[in-house]
Amino acid sequence: MNFIRLVRRVLPWGISLLIMLICAEVALRVTGIASHQILHAAPPLKVFWQYDKDLGWSYIPNSSGSFSNGYFNAFVTIDENGNRRNSKTGTYVKGYQNIFFIGDSTAASFEANDSETVPALLEEALRAQGSHYNVINLGVRAYSTDQEVRKAIQFAPLYKPTDIIYLFVDNDIGGNNAIGVGKNSGKGAYVRKRMRDSFTPQNYPVQRPPPTYAGTVLFDRACNPSIYTYPLPNRTASTGKRINRWLRSHVFLYGAARFIVRTMTGKPDNYNMRGFESRFDPYEEVIIKGRSWKKDFGFVYMDGGSVRKRCHEYFDSQMRFFLRTLRDRIPSLQRIHLVQFPDVSTIELLRKGEDSQNVDLFKAMRKEILIDSYINLPQQIISEDLDVNELRCQGDWHFCKEGNQWIASHILQGVTFD
Repeated sequence: MNFIRLVRRVLPWGISLLIMLICAEVALRVTGIASHQILHAAPPLKVFWQYDKDLGWSYIPNSSGSFSNGYFNAFVTIDENGNRRNSKTGTYVKGYQNIFFIGDSTAASFEANDSETVPALLEEALRAQGSHYNVINLGVRAYSTDQEVRKAIQFAPLYKPTDIIYLFVDNDIGGNNAIGVGKNSGKGAYVRKRMRDSFTPQNYPVQRPPPTYAGTVLFDRACNPSIYTYPLPNRTASTGKRINRWLRSHVFLYGAARFIVRTMTGKPDNYNMRGFESRFDPYEEVIIKGRSWKKDFGFVYMDGGSVRKRCHEYFDSQMRFFLRTLRDRIPSLQRIHLVQFPDVSTIELLRKGEDSQNVDLFKAMRKEILIDSYINLPQQIISEDLDVNELRCQGDWHFCKEGNQWIASHILQGVTFD
């Protein structure tokens, strides 16, 4: 009897609470408050990505959807050719001259709406000045220079670009020397077998690897390369993680509560670049000590990393090879403009007065007229006394609209297209 009495007392409160939660969920969905910034996890890769034997992976033509980390929510539209549009309906004008914008996730900019990416903002500004240009966004998340160059060559016959803007990111160096990256994503690499040999493609056409496969190019003490492949741990998401992912993607109230809690506890900006100056050497770790893959392999290929410093001649020659290939393979190409994304690694080196392999390389390439423009955004951050975090999306190291506007403005100031 006591139990029944308790149920009778509690049940009305439970029903009332359930009705309130349902009403709140409906209200959030109707007003769209949650869909603006609070809800959603990033969509599964299958929404946008597909296996590509020439590039490793590419975007699915005519795909679209929301992309978010819980603090921003952007809508992404892919056109019929598998490239990101500059607006939901597209802005391409037949007969205008074409500029290719190549790069990785910083160029693709899924964290911003279609019209808020650097290519879209740049195109809008050029047209406002009276120039008749299409800026075509060839950026793809997780691409490296080798894939970006192959994609530009692939689309050149269709668009005949006069200019290419390459948004370089520090991790391109490591990515250029990766073979498989796990999660069913494999790629090739261009390897120079002996000091005087040219770079030759390896793993093309790209073999689709199993989900737990990865590989990289290792360098011995004399900077001679060798390809090393290894298995990754086959980690299956726990039931709790799968439930959390489903709730984040489907329940507005859960997303709202998570957003409020994480904001109050100061967790939005959790990206960290520590480790880029590591003295860790992957060749010695793998070949000599016989250990397996470590997560910080990529850091030592970045600006200031031990392998980047030790084998700078190899990496510099590799980058020159890629840009020469663009000039040789695209007859319509008149100019290449290199824009260096403001990575924390290079910014910290410059602030400490230390050598930056990337800055030195691009300055030399500008003198060699291998590139026609060089925009040093890490130095701009220092000159303008900015904190790079001010330009980032909330809870992410990528740039959203404000950061993209900052990059686009510096491109307009530093690049001549006519």
